[in-house]
Amino acid sequence: MKIKSVKINSSSDFKSELKLSNNKILNFAILISILFAIPGLIGTYTRFKTIGLSSLVLYQFILLFLLILIYLLRNKTSFRFRFISYVSLLTIFLFSYVFNVGMLGYWSLHIVFISLIISVFYEKKYAFVVLSLLTVMVLAAAYLFYNKYLGIKFDIITYLSSYNIWLVMIVTFLYISIVTIFIVGKQREFFTSSVEQLNIAKESALISEKKFKNIFNSSSNSIVISDFEGKILEVNKTLLNFIGISEEELKNKTVRDFVLPEYYTIINEKANSLVDNQLSSHIEIAVKTSQNQVVPLEVNTILIDYENQKAVFSVLHDISERKKLEQKILSTIIQTEERERSRFAKELHDGVGPLLSATKIYAKALHSCENEEERLYTIMKLNDTVNEAIISAQEIANNLSPHVLRNFGIKGAIESFFLKINKTSKIMFDFHTNIDYRLDENIETTLYRVLVELINNSIKYSKANLITIVLIAIDGSISMNYSDNGVGFDLETTIKNNTGMGLSNIISRIKSLNGKINMQSDIDKGIEVDVKIAI
Repeated sequence: MKIKSVKINSSSDFKSELKLSNNKILNFAILISILFAIPGLIGTYTRFKTIGLSSLVLYQFILLFLLILIYLLRNKTSFRFRFISYVSLLTIFLFSYVFNVGMLGYWSLHIVFISLIISVFYEKKYAFVVLSLLTVMVLAAAYLFYNKYLGIKFDIITYLSSYNIWLVMIVTFLYISIVTIFIVGKQREFFTSSVEQLNIAKESALISEKKFKNIFNSSSNSIVISDFEGKILEVNKTLLNFIGISEEELKNKTVRDFVLPEYYTIINEKANSLVDNQLSSHIEIAVKTSQNQVVPLEVNTILIDYENQKAVFSVLHDISERKKLEQKILSTIIQTEERERSRFAKELHDGVGPLLSATKIYAKALHSCENEEERLYTIMKLNDTVNEAIISAQEIANNLSPHVLRNFGIKGAIESFFLKINKTSKIMFDFHTNIDYRLDENIETTLYRVLVELINNSIKYSKANLITIVLIAIDGSISMNYSDNGVGFDLETTIKNNTGMGLSNIISRIKSLNGKINMQSDIDKGIEVDVKIAI
């Protein structure tokens, strides 16, 4: 099996070039005929004056006039019309000459010449047909002359001894020779050039095919070429190794022999859409290897020309690691949500729950108060517990969805969080931002949660006294840099072992926005986090 990586000129291109070449050659032949017809006409007129060939002058003049007319209209008429007209005029002049001088002269050259140009421009069978017809017509003319039905109306001796006759004969000979040499020579040049171009194209195709074959087989991605029925036409070595099958075993196999059945429909749909619009497309499927291992793949396909037929060129990329990462991110998100729910439940249970219980107790005690002083004290306690329950509920609600973030945006929410922290901690904040407008709600919430998580980690674990945050919008993206001057930690081990700090949660939050995050930390070097999110 061969990969056709270079497309050689098609037969339609060659025919178009041949037609253009024939057009030029025919126009030149008509022009040469005009140039030689002028002295021919002069010679014929001289003969008319000396030996009385009056009819030839008229035919020669008509021939010259029509040749000039055909040449002037060459850009407005078809090749076929000009060719038939040219051959017809030559034939008419041939027989006008035959009927005037009988079997004398150069009529045989005309027959050969007419047959030659037909065979050059058209198939040789047409030349043989015309040759046969002309031969029959000349033989008929000879029969008519032989049996005295036609006669020569001039002095043959004077005709044969005239210098003008020989001059016309030489001119005619030169005319036919020059046109013949030019036509055959130009056709030879055209076909020689075409053969050379074809050889160059073939050599280029072989070189390109070899290069493509090397790239094809050395690609780290699996590649398969198939027809629209799913029959496998060609694969590279990477795919053979991936599937765990030999090239011999792959013969007569189809794509369906490896793809899981649930993906048949989507493969057919993509193949049909590829035929309709010839655009590249990609899908995700799963295949089964020879070891019965199911592997998810991303498949990018494009329509190509392969050994004179349309085929599907597919590049297969193993996305097992990506799927594992997506599953890990999803799992992290679910765990985070469950942790948030647990924290919310704990805060309700440990914070609001006892206050509500105390409120209930004070409400019951209010009915059993024996005097006004005891009743007023109970009412005061009841108010205190209700107020405390309200404050606790507000704090819980603010932790779930900070009202400052909703009302004033990311800048106001971060500054408000700093004020809250400064009441309970001596840590300093250095905050810089050029964002004084609202961002997308998801971006604001994600950045706020990430910053809160990082700040809480710095307060709990880093022993830092300075946190620096730079949050800027530039070139259609949001960039955030977070750093502290704390004791730092082994980042790789912490993430791998998932030992607290919520780093996986931070990464998953940024990834959920298709953002990029880079963390750096080491013992005694604090932490630095760079985040970039497109907006």
